Amino acid sequence: MRIHLLITLALAGSDATELLANSAAPSALDTPAQIAAEKRALQFLADPQVKAEQAKLRAELAATPVGQTQEGAAQLDRAIAEWTSSYVIGEIAGDPAKPQILWNIDDTPHSWHGHSLAMAVAGDNPDHIYRITSIDGAGRYEIIGQIDTARRPAQFSFESIRKKADLRQTASSPDMGGQVQMLTDREIEVKPDGSFRLTVGGPGDEPNHLRTEAVATTIAFRDVLSDWNQHPNRLSIRRLDVPTAHRTDAAALRQHLLDGLPDYVRFWAHFTDKWFGGLKPNVPVGPVARDGNWGYLAAARYVLRSDEAVVITTTRGGARYTGIQVTDAWAIAPDSSKHQASLNVSQAVANPDGSYSYVLAPQDPGIANWIDTAGIHDGYVLMRWQGFEAGSAGTALLRDYRVVKFSDLKAVLPVTTRFVSRAARARAIAARAAAYKKRIE
Repeated sequence: MRIHLLITLALAGSDATELLANSAAPSALDTPAQIAAEKRALQFLADPQVKAEQAKLRAELAATPVGQTQEGAAQLDRAIAEWTSSYVIGEIAGDPAKPQILWNIDDTPHSWHGHSLAMAVAGDNPDHIYRITSIDGAGRYEIIGQIDTARRPAQFSFESIRKKADLRQTASSPDMGGQVQMLTDREIEVKPDGSFRLTVGGPGDEPNHLRTEAVATTIAFRDVLSDWNQHPNRLSIRRLDVPTAHRTDAAALRQHLLDGLPDYVRFWAHFTDKWFGGLKPNVPVGPVARDGNWGYLAAARYVLRSDEAVVITTTRGGARYTGIQVTDAWAIAPDSSKHQASLNVSQAVANPDGSYSYVLAPQDPGIANWIDTAGIHDGYVLMRWQGFEAGSAGTALLRDYRVVKFSDLKAVLPVTTRFVSRAARARAIAARAAAYKKRIE
């Protein structure tokens, strides 16, 4: 889900020619702008005043209901660190006159160029590559893209959102409002070689145009991987008209970051309080349509005793992508390279009728479709379906959600359930780690 899209983010400069300059790089994410932003973020994270602000936030959040639980307290430092990183990466950019597209959400730490960084908001999907930029909604821009036609993502999208929109957290929507337009690969015209060009800014219904309103605007980019061997698109953006504003100097940017950090962390720390209208323990909500009709999402707060597990049954429903994942009580996902905390259609084993049966549990039940909570007993589970043909109703996607005794699993699972050995599980985790690493190589 893309709940982070309404947060105010800024930009630094880039040029559309950067796409060509980076075309030889193995990873579409490995751009000079990305590496420079991450290194600058690490400098900010080491700032004593930032550490002091984090300490204040830690004390504040430790007094909340989640912070007072054993698991919530244990995960709090990680949550604050990853929220801070995502905030800084987004805000570091800072110039709608000369925007750049930055990767700012990835709960699993990535290590490259001599540093490691993880960046989170809430419910971040390890099958999604989340990138973002901010623009002047009254300006005109172009986005140049290149698809790896041999390993294209299952779905990709571009979304324009008003930054200062009224939040909407209801049971009928997993999103927060503010969307101006959503374009997916279903609507975008792509040349045979995988290249495409989008214009951005103002009204218009011509092909490959993303509408905006004359307000500060976030552009969100999602590449959806149904197989971790797929590659995200190469992207660049540049402004076409004459800008009227420029970024602030380094000292002003630092103060801006310090001023905005507490509200950003508080927002995400309390996001799940009202998400889907407020989730009750072990009562799933959805699937419901995403803003812009680009997919469906269902979610639940799982609460388990030490001898319990959740059995979830879903169908694919004609979607090119479907996936399931878990998070902790702060809505931060476990390290997906170390835990089988998510499964997509290339990783899960289907039942003979095409449905999927998953077991969500803190301990390994020995089945192929285990969703590992990384030892967490109280957190969130998210189920997504994306990449439908136009007009799909998305019905009967979630068949069952039930809490059962761990000892009763064999009795309630399909007789065709595939069981795996410890050695097979270890090989699967090693394969996940290797596949995950490919997205930055």
